[in-house]
Amino acid sequence: MSASIRLLPLAGLIALACGLGLAPPAGAQTQPADIYWADAWNTRHHHFSDQDGDGLFFGPGEVSLHIDPTSPANTPARSLRITEENGQVVSYWLGEFVDVVYRGVDGDADGTLAGAEITVFRDSGVLDGAGTPVALDIADDGAVWWTSTLLQVQPHNGLFRLEDLNSDGDAADHGEQVQMIDGNTSHPIEHDSGTTVIDPWSLNEIAAAGDGMIVYDSPNGAHYRIEDLNQDGDATDAGESILLLNSSGENPALPMNPDFADGTLRSLQTPAGFPAALGHLATTVESGSRVFYFGTTTSPFSNSGTNNAGEGTNFLIFRGIDGNADGDVNDAGEVELFFNGSHTDGSPPLLLMRGMDVLDGGQVYAAEILPFPALFPGPNGNLWIHTLDDLNGDGDAHDPFELRQRLFDLQVHGVDPVLFPIAPQFGNLMGDPWDFAAHRVSPWTDMQGGAAGVGGVPALVGSGPLSTTSGTVDLDLTNAPANAPALFWVSLNSTPTNALGGTVFTLPLNLELLLMASPLGEINISGPLPAGIPQGLDLFIQFVVRDLSVPGGLTLSNAVKGTTN
Repeated sequence: MSASIRLLPLAGLIALACGLGLAPPAGAQTQPADIYWADAWNTRHHHFSDQDGDGLFFGPGEVSLHIDPTSPANTPARSLRITEENGQVVSYWLGEFVDVVYRGVDGDADGTLAGAEITVFRDSGVLDGAGTPVALDIADDGAVWWTSTLLQVQPHNGLFRLEDLNSDGDAADHGEQVQMIDGNTSHPIEHDSGTTVIDPWSLNEIAAAGDGMIVYDSPNGAHYRIEDLNQDGDATDAGESILLLNSSGENPALPMNPDFADGTLRSLQTPAGFPAALGHLATTVESGSRVFYFGTTTSPFSNSGTNNAGEGTNFLIFRGIDGNADGDVNDAGEVELFFNGSHTDGSPPLLLMRGMDVLDGGQVYAAEILPFPALFPGPNGNLWIHTLDDLNGDGDAHDPFELRQRLFDLQVHGVDPVLFPIAPQFGNLMGDPWDFAAHRVSPWTDMQGGAAGVGGVPALVGSGPLSTTSGTVDLDLTNAPANAPALFWVSLNSTPTNALGGTVFTLPLNLELLLMASPLGEINISGPLPAGIPQGLDLFIQFVVRDLSVPGGLTLSNAVKGTTN
């Protein structure tokens, strides 16, 4: 039997907390997401899942094959994305050197896509002509967008939108592919100073933003925002193709973000004669607002890994929010440096970013690679997964607890002839993900931080969908002393502080309520989310429990973070 709070339902508690106003970011100990990547070195697609809840991907079965290695679709993937359709996890990917968009549904729930679970979503080489598939992502409306690029002229070139209109599992029928941008001809880009016509032959990275995409144009060093607002099958009408960010100044006809132009933000211009590329893209919703993340693709070992001022350009992540609602992040103050992992002054210095994705609420995952000499002895190569979180809402991930490194470490994982079959060369074990995706599996994150009392660590569990439109949410505390008073703490930011034998994640405090445990040492709070709570809002929740068996008479539950969706 538990002591259930009915006079103060969850909707009222959260409404009280939100009324106090602080802006949200995020946090993590256990991993609320599964990670997928396409390892081109080993020709394997891997799936990482934190099954034991320790926040790492080292446990038994936590690294597995995402695609059957014997499948013809197991080519090195240029792009890989994961979504949900009708409650099922669905994968889409582009194979290297084949003009095919694949689709996979794990029908037998064994964790690996094989046989009939993999289908051809569109065979573009047959239906459209030769191209060079490079990037793919899935919009909020379920449409699959992809690019064929890298060559200035080829039969199938540009940005395309796929939709399975007749629900037959493919986008191979008439009208199911629409060319949004023709890469073989010029295309207008709107901006604050007017319109500039570009040659869009190299739109080589994309990321979903609502029902449209953001795209990276590497020759111009600029990002655009593309959406078919009037649903007429193109992106040439007013407001449908706009300049999102010009961080490089490569094309003087495109206005440059003033903070990059005047040195407020680190210059990306390098001695290599071209800018460091912001080629890793991800977007999400945080507290109801669209947020854009841009990561550099440069190696610290290359000429473009250091800018003209001698500052490192590798492993930089920038974060952008459209502060004046004009559709871009190209104005002063709209972009900030979220994380500096550069080799010159990084905190800490990292190497080559090989992939980046972000969850709703703002938790960023990134893959780091240490290349090695493949043809002669040299230092060991390695491959890692990290996660970054702006817990305290200051716009970066440089504070304590905000970077968690090496959730996966290939050298620690060790030689594995099934998952990483390329034998170590000169003692070097290696992998090379060409694309990287994070897929949220729970809106709840166990932040840990609890301290043991008379019954062990008071255990707080959050459950329920945390949907802003429907569903019931439950918070259950167990292992508290019988009939003990407990303070229920809620915060919209987190400045983790070591105290009471554990870690307090609910500071600064937004809400405090005094509750009482049942004779079994339990407290339950249940109810729906209130109307008006924004998507991507992070709620940090923790109990401080009276326990006379410990010094000071107080102990902590673990903290949980819930992210609304």
